[in-house]
Amino acid sequence: MPRESARVDELLEEILPKKKYVKNDLEEFASNYQKTPTFERKESEKEIDVSKSETNKEPTPDPKMRSLNDNFHQTLNIGLNDRLAFIKHLFNGNSEDYTRVLSQINTKTSYEEAQSFIKNQVKPDYNYWLNKDEYSNRFMGIIEKRFN
Repeated sequence: MPRESARVDELLEEILPKKKYVKNDLEEFASNYQKTPTFERKESEKEIDVSKSETNKEPTPDPKMRSLNDNFHQTLNIGLNDRLAFIKHLFNGNSEDYTRVLSQINTKTSYEEAQSFIKNQVKPDYNYWLNKDEYSNRFMGIIEKRFN
């Protein structure tokens, strides 16, 4: 290395501040804190209902509480492969339309209502799903499971 470059390095060391390396130690980090934060437990609505019912000695059933099975069957359960096939073949590749239709089906209260919606509102927009019987039957089967 030429002597001039060694001199430049020496000048840079004099001018630039030296880097301070800090050891990443949890104890050193924690020593900067004076007080450990305290957390208060928030009572949930269920705990409040239980404590009220214990004082009144009357159990109060919660109408909002539903079983896992109830929640599971209230929405459409469509696998990824089926989803992709339905979008491609039934909805002409339009995933927004597919999502919108599923959202509207989830608002229906019976299979007959959902079936009527698909027959009268959805199918006409997609050429009545002609020559798509396999996908159409699979889609309708999933919808039927949702309501049964």
